[in-house]
Amino acid sequence: MSGCPAWLHEELEGIALYAWDCREGAPWASAAFRERFGSEVPPHDPDAWLERVHPEDRARVAPHFEALRCLEAGPGLTVPVRYRVRDRAGGWRSVLDALHVETDTAGAPLRLSGALLELEAGHGWFGAHARVLAAFASAEGFARFGLWSWEPGSDRLSLSGSLHALTGMEPAPVRPLRALLERVHPDDRGALEQAMREAAGRCTDVAVEFRLPQPGGAPRSLRLWGACACEVRSGQARLFGLCGDVSEYRRAERMLREANTDLESLVAARTAALEAANRELEAFVYSVSHDLRQPLRHIQGFAAAALEEAGPALPEAAREHLGRVIAAARRMGLLIEDLLRLSRLGRQEMHRERVDLSALAREVADELAAHEPGRRVTVEIAETPAAFADRRLVRIALANLIGNAWKFTARTASPAISFGARCEDGETVYFVRDNGAGFDMRYVERLFAPFQRLHGADEFAGEGVGLAIVQRIVRRHGGRVWARAEPGAGAEFCFTLPDPADG
Repeated sequence: MSGCPAWLHEELEGIALYAWDCREGAPWASAAFRERFGSEVPPHDPDAWLERVHPEDRARVAPHFEALRCLEAGPGLTVPVRYRVRDRAGGWRSVLDALHVETDTAGAPLRLSGALLELEAGHGWFGAHARVLAAFASAEGFARFGLWSWEPGSDRLSLSGSLHALTGMEPAPVRPLRALLERVHPDDRGALEQAMREAAGRCTDVAVEFRLPQPGGAPRSLRLWGACACEVRSGQARLFGLCGDVSEYRRAERMLREANTDLESLVAARTAALEAANRELEAFVYSVSHDLRQPLRHIQGFAAAALEEAGPALPEAAREHLGRVIAAARRMGLLIEDLLRLSRLGRQEMHRERVDLSALAREVADELAAHEPGRRVTVEIAETPAAFADRRLVRIALANLIGNAWKFTARTASPAISFGARCEDGETVYFVRDNGAGFDMRYVERLFAPFQRLHGADEFAGEGVGLAIVQRIVRRHGGRVWARAEPGAGAEFCFTLPDPADG
């Protein structure tokens, strides 16, 4: 068909395009349109096309086709209408019908062109783009978006009804570009006009933002998007696209920037406070490691010397007292060492890499067996997925977990320890399980607190720091650790670590 825009000749991923020349009375349909619907173009015979519309949709879309019959659809892009229509094979297709009407200066229709876009994603052809257009159509209904076209050669600007309302301009079939520019904020007019003319001159897309002054209020921010096409017959460029009110978005953006500024100030203050607290902690750790251990060694040493030198001459009760002093000093020394180990974990730099936890678990189990060759413990270590972690820290965690299992199965007739992994909710969960003493789940919250013990020192040795160290290591990696147990029936300690794919 003569005078048909070039973009109508393109088979754009199966869009069903059609056109009607009002002067020559000639219909045109793209190959995609003919393949799906035949050659019956809606403007050519609206009554015949309406018969193909689903009976439940006819009453709603009839005014759309009435406008086509009378050629009174108005200038510019109309609001797309959604309906179901029978295709050539007799099936129903849900489509979005978007029509563009070009008029002369007197408002008489010259050319109509449109597109049928299928809305059902299952058919695959332009479904996603159709849903976007449907969203734009809904937005225009709320006067948030409008549609426009501009021919720079004849300086013919057409606006949809929503854009008339959005800009405050009186409805008119066509107008020159300067009619819009006169309403634009003076500081933005040059940028808008330059963007429009450059897009037309280079046949490129256009995207520009500008402000419209409002009486007695802040300017309204509008964003204009558009594409360029050239007509085959005249070679003239034509821009068409969308223009939307983004004032609320810009206001929210400003509020977010202000909130981020406040948040940054708060984070800076909290960071400074945290750094001060860390310095105090380091000073405390230094004090513990140097100032406390020395007098403690003196107490232990002098008590041991007194017991050795004067022990035979002392009463039995005195010797017992000195023995308790030595034992308490030794235990205090162990507590200090555990406290130092716990404090260092938060300051040590991490070096993440791919780690085979099963291999580390075997190393730990072999060391425990070598340390107590007389014990017979069944140890099962399964092959587990690798983790993305600090090898040294994870080995410390496994040493504490497997070491606990080794310790708490000491009074079990047939001690057994297992290490493995399972998938829970798409996440790898590692576990250390034993059939030892177990514990009462009512006290599980105390389990990972430093120096908290659920068993007496006379039952099992230890200072109650191992699980606190495990928790700190796992949390530093961004994982979780928890436990399940039953008194006399063993315990299971579970933890998560990042997958190598996440690193």
